[in-house]
Amino acid sequence: MNILQQKVSLIFVVLSAVTALLFFEGTQGQYAISFAPTPQTPGSQLPPPTSPPGSETQSETTSTQGTDLSELIYENTTAGVKVSYPSDWKNFGSYHDEFLDSIASFQGPVDKHGRPGIQIVSRSLEGDKNVEEYANTFFKNEEKNVEGYKIEQIITDGVTLSGKPAYKAVVTYNICIAEDCGEEEKRGKMLEVGTVNDNGKIVAINYDSYESEYPKYLGIAERMIDSLELR
Repeated sequence: MNILQQKVSLIFVVLSAVTALLFFEGTQGQYAISFAPTPQTPGSQLPPPTSPPGSETQSETTSTQGTDLSELIYENTTAGVKVSYPSDWKNFGSYHDEFLDSIASFQGPVDKHGRPGIQIVSRSLEGDKNVEEYANTFFKNEEKNVEGYKIEQIITDGVTLSGKPAYKAVVTYNICIAEDCGEEEKRGKMLEVGTVNDNGKIVAINYDSYESEYPKYLGIAERMIDSLELR
């Protein structure tokens, strides 16, 4: 091989290496995008986690509540909350802003409206109201002020949450009012169980789904409600 041929071969090798490197970096970027978590659509009920580092822990366990499903344990030591949830549900952690104090948010199979979802929230308790007075005031105000909001049930007798007196409320409401909404997308249904914690605040866990699919995930919601511990 003469000197010219050697130089041509060397240039070809260098160009091949550069091309391979660029292709590798490009595909890496593509894969990074394709495997990134799906962002929440606007208006979704489950916001991204913003809890302070070290305030939440997770561990895996096996459910002992009549199911073979593997479950995980979520614990927020800052809020004093511990709950188990299905391993195939997403955990979005806590979220706080001027409108919402969400201790934890969990989402099942995703749809464009962020349902089904289970959320643990904290709310202020005004005055010296007990759980019964709070539930009646809160949900009746919602029914009065939110179009399409309807109370199906409010129960306080014999209801407990983490061993404390609690309320249970079931409501329906409008999800989508656009003309292209399917019938199954138009109405949502929510179950909420709440109590007063040791700090004098309402802590509630709610299950939100389409009205037509409400029974489908109700068993999961009830297991999570039963597993909730307030500390």
